[in-house]
Amino acid sequence: MSFSDSIGGRIILAGYLPVQITLSEAVRAGDLIGYSSGWKRADGNNSIYAELIAGGNGANGEALFTAYRIARISGVSGGTAGGTMYLSDTAGGYAESAGTVSQRVGFMLSATEMLVEPKNIVLVRAEQVAWDDIADVTKGALIIGNASARPSELTAPTASGKLAVATGAGTVAWQNTGVKLSAPDISGVVTAASTLTMPAFTLGDTVTVNNQSFDVGANTLAINGTSDIFTLTSTNDGAAGPRTVYHHVSASPAQDDTIGYESFIGKDSGANDFTYAERHIQIVNPADGSEESRALWYTAVSGAANLAMILSGIGDLWIDRRLLQMTTVTNITTAGNETLTVAHLLGGYITRDPAGGARTDTTDTAANIVGAFNWATVGSSFEFTIENTADAAETITVAGGTDVTISGTATIAQNNSKRFLCVFTNVTSSSEAVTIYSLGTIVT
Repeated sequence: MSFSDSIGGRIILAGYLPVQITLSEAVRAGDLIGYSSGWKRADGNNSIYAELIAGGNGANGEALFTAYRIARISGVSGGTAGGTMYLSDTAGGYAESAGTVSQRVGFMLSATEMLVEPKNIVLVRAEQVAWDDIADVTKGALIIGNASARPSELTAPTASGKLAVATGAGTVAWQNTGVKLSAPDISGVVTAASTLTMPAFTLGDTVTVNNQSFDVGANTLAINGTSDIFTLTSTNDGAAGPRTVYHHVSASPAQDDTIGYESFIGKDSGANDFTYAERHIQIVNPADGSEESRALWYTAVSGAANLAMILSGIGDLWIDRRLLQMTTVTNITTAGNETLTVAHLLGGYITRDPAGGARTDTTDTAANIVGAFNWATVGSSFEFTIENTADAAETITVAGGTDVTISGTATIAQNNSKRFLCVFTNVTSSSEAVTIYSLGTIVT
C-alpha cells in the first residue's frame, strides 16, 4: 500500500522545541510550515521550505500559535518504516519522494507514525553545479561550482546550512577564504574558520562570538540605531556586573600616554559635529610596581575644549574654576537645649537664637552621622558652622552625642559664629565614632 498523508487527520503525539508565531494563512495539525511573507504552509511548488510543524489547527492571522521544530505524528498510513519523508508539492503535506524541491523533513517510525524534523537546505541553479569536476562526494553534501570549479562569489544565496565548494577536479573542500556572499538571506548558522567577507546585513538573532574578536584594522566599527543603541548585559548572577575594558597594547608606555578616552559628540546649530565633552585616562608613571594614572574631564566653553577637572591616582581633585556645594541654612529658636541632628549638621550652616538663656545643644549620635554616608571611610570629614544670633549675652555650648568627641572650645558667644570639622574615626557598624574639632570663631 502506498503512503497516504491524511491532511486534517494527523495527530501530534509529541512536540519538541516549541515556538510561537503569527499565521498568515490557516493550517491544520501536523502541517509543515515555512516563511514567505508570513508563516504559512510549506509548499514545494512555490519554493516555501519547511521550517516548523503546526502544533494544531490554526486560523489565518492567529497570533501566539504554537509550532514545533520536531514532532512525532500519527494519522498517516502506508509508510515504510525507516523511509525518508520529503516536503510535498501539496501545501503543508508530506511525500515519500522529492517533489519540485528536495527537502528531507523526517522519516517513518512505522507505517502510521513519523518523526518530523525539517532539514535546512541550500538551493542553487542547475547551471551553477559543476558535476563533471566532482567525484566521491559524501552523501548529503551540497556542492556549488561553476565552469572553473573555483567560485569566488555566491549570488543571493539562502544560506541556512553549510557550503562546500569544488576546488579542483575530483576534489571537494570547505571554502574558508575568498568567498563573498552578496545580499545573503541567512536563517541558520554560518561558521567561518577563517575570513568571511559580507555586505550589509540585518541580524535577527543572537551573535555568539565564542571568545573571539572583531578586527576592523585601521577602520572604524560603527553601531547605528534610532533608540538605545548599545546595552551591555551580564548574565552572571554573581556580585559583579558587566565590565567594559579599554586595553592599550603599546609596548613602550610612557608618561602622559592616553590609555583610552570617550568622546561625546553632537550637532551644533550649524549642523556641524561638535565634541561637547571627553573623558581621558592617562599614564602618570608606567614603571612596573609603581604604576600611577590620572583621569581628565574636558568640557566645552566658547566653542573649544576646556580641561575642567583632573582626579589624581591618590585622590587629589583639581577643578578649573570653583567647587560649588549645596548649603541648607537651619534656623533654631528653641527656648531650651536642642539636639543638632545629622540633617542640621550636613546642611552646613545653623543660626541659633538661645531665646532667653545659655543653651547646651547636643549633636546627633555617631551612628546616625556615619550612617548618613553610604561611602564613609575612616578619615572622611565635613564642615559646618553655627552662628549665635542671641539678642543678649547668652552663650551656646556644643556637646557631643553618643560616641561623639568634642575637641577644642565649643562655646559660642553672642554675635559670634564658629566653624567645626567632623572627622570619622570609626565607621564599623555598631562601633561608629566621630570627633568634632573647633576650628575658630568669627565675629558676626
